[in-house]
Amino acid sequence: MTGIEIDETQKFLEACKKMGTKMWIRQVVVPGKTDSEEYIRELGKFIKTLICWKVELLPYHLLGVNKYET
Repeated sequence: MTGIEIDETQKFLEACKKMGTKMWIRQVVVPGKTDSEEYIRELGKFIKTLICWKVELLPYHLLGVNKYET
């Protein structure tokens, strides 16, 4: 993500907070990228700043790889 995309995402999240919008957070757990204890702890801290009604940690899988390769 570029700085501009991050800024827009932050603006969106702030607007959701102001309006009290409940969010459903879905995070793909990618081995070697988003599966460390530190990453999950930091994600949890971030999620606690939001108004969430559901949080899901999704396992990474390779089901769509062949489709995208062709």
